[in-house]
Amino acid sequence: MRRRIIKPNTRSFTGRHVLPDGSGDVRFESGLERDFLTLLGARDDVLEILEQPVTLTLAGPDGKPRRYTPDFKVTYRDRVVIYEVKYRDQFRKRWPNDRDKYCQARAWAQANGMRFRIVTELTIRTVRFENARFLAAYRDVTPDPALAGTILAALAGGPRTVLDLVRTLCPDRADRVGFYTAFWPMLANRTLRADPRAPIGMDLVVEAAP
Repeated sequence: MRRRIIKPNTRSFTGRHVLPDGSGDVRFESGLERDFLTLLGARDDVLEILEQPVTLTLAGPDGKPRRYTPDFKVTYRDRVVIYEVKYRDQFRKRWPNDRDKYCQARAWAQANGMRFRIVTELTIRTVRFENARFLAAYRDVTPDPALAGTILAALAGGPRTVLDLVRTLCPDRADRVGFYTAFWPMLANRTLRADPRAPIGMDLVVEAAP
């Protein structure tokens, strides 16, 4: 069983997703795979992501062997998951032919102490993804230390909404631009913490990370 390396090509949408910790990059073969990697990049429990991690030799419907390479292997703090990333219409169209393949892949993953999951845009392109995509632009921005200290001091008493913070710290509307230049990077880099499933907006509740 060997890992297949993805090479750029003209037949599909390929590219490289830079890992948030700067440890390298992961290649993708579709816009949906790119979005999946963006979603993973916003999680703090992901330890490693490998693309095309293994090629399995499975039994085909006619009894002859066939090869199958899942899209990603993701190591979380508490589990390892093998992922197949598919657009829902493609998945449904190919399900009669691919069902046995995925069942065998799931059995192989379980036998090797891992899980197997098929994910589509319904589970990828969620509020959590939209949040991750928005904050990705601020991940490499260093907030002004004085502004960051002011925001943390305002949160010393506990969680507050973004609107509450803005009204407290920026009574003058002209100061709000500066506030956000520090606030979004702090949220992107987890100096601040919020529910990743809650839409980013003025009603978002945030707190200082422990």
